[in-house]
Amino acid sequence: MQGVNKNYIVLIGILIVTGLIAMGLNHFGAKPVTDVDLSKIPMKVNGWQGKEIPVESDVNAILETESILMREYRKGNDIVWLAIVYYKDSKVSLHLPESCYTGQGSQIVARGTEKINDEITANKFVLKGNKGNQIVLYYFESGDFRTHSYQALRWNMIMNRLKRKSNSGALVRYSIPIGRDQEASQKTLIKFIADFGGLLPKYLI
Repeated sequence: MQGVNKNYIVLIGILIVTGLIAMGLNHFGAKPVTDVDLSKIPMKVNGWQGKEIPVESDVNAILETESILMREYRKGNDIVWLAIVYYKDSKVSLHLPESCYTGQGSQIVARGTEKINDEITANKFVLKGNKGNQIVLYYFESGDFRTHSYQALRWNMIMNRLKRKSNSGALVRYSIPIGRDQEASQKTLIKFIADFGGLLPKYLI
């Protein structure tokens, strides 16, 4: 009987917390957020030169946002692709890169996480497929909050909404073609992210 009572108490507590969050979201709302201007993100970074990749209208429709940046950065013979998908509202669900790539016929042959530096840990997966073999690293930004966990991002955005702060969020994805030496390709990608990633927070408010 005591076990049953405890279960009821826990259930009631969960319902109360959920109700309060829902009421807070509806009543208070979040601080209004204007669309960011992703074009202001630097084209030149430590010897890397960027080039815009056009975003097709159906991509905007699928990802449910107009704020998408796609670029190719080159330095000598090295090439890195950058994609940023920005959402200004926590009610929109982000589309994770794994599903996008596999939906295009590529195969994920390895996955895990990669520590870039003290500030950035990224999700990692290795692709083989019709668009060539690639290493992909990605993480999420929400104001001054950065994480590789999608669940942590969603919770942070919801809490910001309750606090009437900006509840925007962005997926930041980097990828590089795998050359003859996969380890060397990965080092090049990590170095690019370390140089570039620190610049992004002020552009993704």
